[in-house]
Amino acid sequence: MRTGASLESALVNDQLRALIEEAERQSTEVSAILAGIDQDRFARRPAENRWSAGEQIAHVPITDRPYLAVIAAALAAGEPARPDQRFRGGKVGNWFAGMMEPPPKRRMKTPVKLEPPPALDRDAVIRDFAACRAEMVETLRSADGVDLDRCTIRSPFLWLLKMPVFSACQVLLAHGRRHIWLARETLETISREGA
Repeated sequence: MRTGASLESALVNDQLRALIEEAERQSTEVSAILAGIDQDRFARRPAENRWSAGEQIAHVPITDRPYLAVIAAALAAGEPARPDQRFRGGKVGNWFAGMMEPPPKRRMKTPVKLEPPPALDRDAVIRDFAACRAEMVETLRSADGVDLDRCTIRSPFLWLLKMPVFSACQVLLAHGRRHIWLARETLETISREGA
């Protein structure tokens, strides 16, 4: 079994390579954002009904891991892709991914089970986000050669939401971008208020 850089360079599909690069970029960006602030700024909420920068980032792995488990199971039973196949995703999944993109067009109420726990530690959140993105990278590497349009999943949170795995991966990465953007916005709000 090939691992590491040799596997990544051997990926057949450039769309998968782009998804992997985005997952790795997000991990680096989160580390840069959070490592440069102290625990107080990390945990401070700009308003009582808004999350702190730490909560914005901690929420992402809580949401992503159940999706990654469902995606991994679907990939194990997936059908082979055609040579040079271009994945398009599905209408509903692509719409959902677009809705997740920052800046948020509308705020969404997060189900309680997906809310981050209280009293977060900055370094633990950075490590957990990095670990979750590493899990995503491994899942994406295992998808090489699988038809990601015919391989479908149901959302682990909204059973009626069914989408191709390609769309699901786009949703997860857009969700990550959304919360990274919101974390930055939170820190800027705190800075403007002189906190």
